[in-house]
This record gives sequence, structure tokens and C-alpha cells, in this order.
Amino acid sequence: MTPYEALTTATRLGQIEPGMYADLVGLGGDPLTDIRAAADIRFVMSNGMEYTVDELVAPFEAPAPVPAGGVLPPVPAHPGTAQFWWHDPQ
Repeated sequence: MTPYEALTTATRLGQIEPGMYADLVGLGGDPLTDIRAAADIRFVMSNGMEYTVDELVAPFEAPAPVPAGGVLPPVPAHPGTAQFWWHDPQ
């Protein structure tokens, strides 16, 4: 699959005009010539506001609080996963 085919398969192309809703991603290269450029995100524009990658990631970088004793409680089993062998704790 060419980079063009991969990008058009994974995205739905629309119109970019004033007054239209759009989420845009600014890249540091041309993913049509090098698909790895699709991971070189420089900014994201959502609802008319521009955000850097650092601004978007910052809320998720804070470490999770460690409970007393330093051990997290076990995750309870979900009844919907009982049918899948890879969820068996044994």
C-alpha cells in the first residue's frame, strides 16, 4: 500500500473553509513521500484553537498517586471477558 493509499484509507478528507468545523494536524513533513512523517506532529487545531503536542500530553504526564503500601488493588474481573481464554488469571 502506498503512503497515499494508507492515508486516504485511514482518513476522511473534507473541506477546509472559514466557519466549518475541523480538527487539523500539522505535520513536520510530507507523509505522501515518507509515511513516517505522519508521526511528526507539530500542532493540532481543534475547534479553532491551536495546541502543541506538549500541551495535549501534559495532563497525562502526572504520575498516578501511589496508595498506602505502594501496591495497587487488583483489577476486578469483568463478566464480559469470561469467554476469552487470555483473560484467565491461571
